[in-house]
Amino acid sequence: MRFRIPLIVAIAIAVSVVVVSVWPLPELGRRIDCQSTMKRIATAAKVYGLPDGPDEAALVRFGESAGIPLDELYCQSSGKCNYIIVPRPPAGGQFDNRTVVMYEPKSNHGDGGNVVFADGHTTFARGAEYDRIVHSPTHWWEEEGAHP
Repeated sequence: MRFRIPLIVAIAIAVSVVVVSVWPLPELGRRIDCQSTMKRIATAAKVYGLPDGPDEAALVRFGESAGIPLDELYCQSSGKCNYIIVPRPPAGGQFDNRTVVMYEPKSNHGDGGNVVFADGHTTFARGAEYDRIVHSPTHWWEEEGAHP
């Protein structure tokens, strides 16, 4: 008896081989690693408060006090500790789950960056969407035509 592979299975195998060979998996893995790191930092900021400044040194000090190892504060794609934590709005200011609490520079991943929202979810935004969110992190959804 001869074993035959159904045509649909052969096509599925061929397509998966082609997709895996062209898909940028290493960069996707680094972006996911960044999302995980940023969620840890955002969670620590909720517990321990915000870092004492906007620069890398302040983020490193914050990481030390929150128990986050130094190597986990660096973006795997850029090799930098350059995540940006958005200051909380002043008392009485609008703050809801669409509010951005942290993002990374677009240069970390070339075409966009990870963004962490107040409800804890993260997303990777590209191009104009990234620019709109980062330009106005506490009110980006209020712009004309913006859909959260």
